[in-house]
Amino acid sequence: MIEQSREVTPSNDQSAALELVRVTMLFFPGGAVVEAINDVSLRIARGSFKAIMGPSGSGKSTLLHVLAGLTRPDQGQVFVEGRDVTSMTDHQATVFRRRNIGLVFQAFNLIPTLTARENILLPALAEGNAHEMGQRLESLLDHLGLQHRGRHRPDALSGGEQQRVAIARAMILGPTVLLADEPTGSVDSAAGQAICRLLQSLCRDHGRTILVVTHEPTVALWAERVIVLADGRIIGDFPVDQSGDAHRLAALYHDLVGSVLSGRIVK
Repeated sequence: MIEQSREVTPSNDQSAALELVRVTMLFFPGGAVVEAINDVSLRIARGSFKAIMGPSGSGKSTLLHVLAGLTRPDQGQVFVEGRDVTSMTDHQATVFRRRNIGLVFQAFNLIPTLTARENILLPALAEGNAHEMGQRLESLLDHLGLQHRGRHRPDALSGGEQQRVAIARAMILGPTVLLADEPTGSVDSAAGQAICRLLQSLCRDHGRTILVVTHEPTVALWAERVIVLADGRIIGDFPVDQSGDAHRLAALYHDLVGSVLSGRIVK
């Protein structure tokens, strides 16, 4: 169950992989004050697959960045696997993120002069243990269908292959949490569905906690539950198995967002 409440406090519940406690994030464009995230609290269980949807500017990507420790909130606390990320120094947060959180973005962010194998091993190089990662690297290449592409540079790979390399890079250190921001936005529909299938497998077969930001119902359909944001707030959530298909999921989503736009938030 997704919680959005002013009463949520830090939990000792070991089933929570991700937790926000009354988080607010402000921006000041042109001297104005914009609440990108407005007093949001939520818990996401370990080993679950959730999707976040919302209109443009609703705070989806900002929320993901705050959970990853890439952006420090103005108020509130962020817990990842029980650790308070907001209390860490920048260096501590960087090391913690590298070891515990895999990050995947719409842009593949691969280094063009490195091969797929070398790109995947970058986090391990930062940790100083790349020489120990041979077996895990081979396992990832096999699981992601990249066995014969490992020595190719990014410009010789398709968009779908590049995103799979980015996912392998995110997983090389064995993080328990994977955060993905529009991971299918730069690939065609077939490659996008293959990436979704891979993310679902990482959750179901390997126990990873997956949180995906997307505007595509066909992507959200792979998750167990959809969280809907509008104006920096969680306005509702629903289980995907009730949606039936992408069209039904889109209708549920638009009903929630429409209720906010019309001033009729359904409690």
